Amino acid sequence: MGRPLIALALLGALALVPAGAAAAPPSDTGQELPAPSTPELIDRAQEDGEIGLERATQLRVRALGRGGDLPARFESDTPYDGTLMLLRAQRDLKRLDPGPARREVTAALRAPDDPNLASDCGGPSPVLVNHIETPHFYIQYTDGTLEPSLALSDYASALEAGWTTEVDRFGWAAPPANALAQAELGGKYHVRIEPLSPGLYGFVSSSGTYAGPVGDNPSTPWSEGDADATCMVLNSDYATGFPGAPGNALQATGAHEFNHSLQFGYGALSGENSPDPHFAEGGATWMEDEVQDASNDNYNYLYPDFESSMGEHSTGPNEEYAYWHVFRGLTERFGTGVPGGGEDVMQEFWERTSRGEPGMLSALGAALVAKGSSLASAYHDYATAAKFNAPCGGGYVLPLCFEEGQAYVDFDPEGDRPANGETQSQGAVEAVGDSYSGAVLDNYALNWIALPANASFSATLRNTSAGGLLRASVACDTGATVLRASLPTPLAPGAQGTIDGLATSGCREAVAVITNEAQTAANPSASVASSYRLSTAPLSRLTLGNVRVRPSGVALIRVRVSGPGRLMAIARSRARRPPRFRLRRFTVARRTALATGPGTVTLRLKAGTRARKVMRSRPRRRLRSRIDVVFRPEKGVRRTESKTATFRLKR
Repeated sequence: MGRPLIALALLGALALVPAGAAAAPPSDTGQELPAPSTPELIDRAQEDGEIGLERATQLRVRALGRGGDLPARFESDTPYDGTLMLLRAQRDLKRLDPGPARREVTAALRAPDDPNLASDCGGPSPVLVNHIETPHFYIQYTDGTLEPSLALSDYASALEAGWTTEVDRFGWAAPPANALAQAELGGKYHVRIEPLSPGLYGFVSSSGTYAGPVGDNPSTPWSEGDADATCMVLNSDYATGFPGAPGNALQATGAHEFNHSLQFGYGALSGENSPDPHFAEGGATWMEDEVQDASNDNYNYLYPDFESSMGEHSTGPNEEYAYWHVFRGLTERFGTGVPGGGEDVMQEFWERTSRGEPGMLSALGAALVAKGSSLASAYHDYATAAKFNAPCGGGYVLPLCFEEGQAYVDFDPEGDRPANGETQSQGAVEAVGDSYSGAVLDNYALNWIALPANASFSATLRNTSAGGLLRASVACDTGATVLRASLPTPLAPGAQGTIDGLATSGCREAVAVITNEAQTAANPSASVASSYRLSTAPLSRLTLGNVRVRPSGVALIRVRVSGPGRLMAIARSRARRPPRFRLRRFTVARRTALATGPGTVTLRLKAGTRARKVMRSRPRRRLRSRIDVVFRPEKGVRRTESKTATFRLKR
């Protein structure tokens, strides 16, 4: 095996010079995309103008089992969480025009009129005649309605694991309780286990008998002003419509939905600065790994759309959940499942949002700075790790690996579909000397460009757009470690940078990793693509032979070059000059030449008038000089080599 990609001591020359559009290819993450879930089918129909706001809101509450029957065209086998869908319906209610749809939604979301129905969560609910209490939860259910593979104790255990880990161990603020919950439930959190639609994991609601606005969460030292007490509904059947084992789905759901309870408790989902859905859902899905590391239900939602930005992310199938992979890559370096580890980043993010600090990107960036990193550098590290999904261990070290990386690639829950597989590049440079033009969205998105295998070359990236701030690296998976060489600074519009001395003969895969860290707003409403051009060139070489000096003030230097280009040789020396006779540098001789191809060129340097005058003033008529030879190849990186020589004149 040849030497893999640049050894870190030989990263090569990295040049930054001024420079000045192309379209990116379609996204291909390499895995079989899941079918759209019920919420996504409703969203698409509304976005396409097939249904209006009234019908869409009506369908959303029906999907939660809080209204009439859901039409078959909106039913899906893809599982989903109903928390944000319910929150959206509650927010949209006031915008609905009068009519049957508004009346149905109003009835579905309001508390029941009959107090004998005991309680509701998110609207009129089936009567549940039994309950149990745990240290932190008041759980309602009906005997005989649970799917037989799961017992009531499994539900209690999953819920308590969420509280014990997220609140007691990690120190997140406990969810607030409203006055009625304090009086009737002893402040315990209200949970209902109901026969929900197949594939609906459950949901958290900020409306219900024991839910609603509380203003301030007493578990935080600041006043939120918009904190919500919430309740939770879990499915009574995790064997129908869910991938994998029912126990895994329940454990993941307990951790996930309880994290939504904390988000509401921070007032972070109802304020003006509430983050986008991929932060709320992706963050809750990320928490599943922290609380129930072995459940791995989140493997079902790999991978996110890598070309879509963090600032304004795609709403494609399961994208809101899939973004957990990004948060895992940003935080895993700080520790998993331990207080003060990666969870500290996410906790800091939600606390900053709770305090009203504007903007999700700024809040996440500040949380990473508090851990000694930054959003720009951590995201680029994630982009490198996500290309290979290498399992940490041996030579694979954080942040360029994932603890469970190989499992992400191999995961297939029931053997009935292709595994998630390896992530795929957005483009490729097929051979040395070729180039690729693409574009990457600002506000943190990425491109991977495959590079030639078993080759030696330099790679130059030029930001050809009027915007963007492009960070670039070349990464190589050797099968034992990930090696990486990076440009020293991000590329502003019109700038270019070169990574030299690349050798991919020892790489299983080598790619250029390009991220756009231009942040246009704290919470952008849109992201714009910045174009770039990635070019490769053979490694240029310059070798200097011996220097022959003639007594006529002439020096001959033989130069070997790797290909066509321009040569320039400059001989310089120093001499004392009046009036103070300080040593001053001056040019002895200069010569340029063209190399038409690989081979040897002889450069003749003749000492100029001033140099000859200096030599004649000296007893031995000699002048020691340094000769710098610069080779500018037609393709490739400029090379400079030096020699010393003593010019002389005959007496």
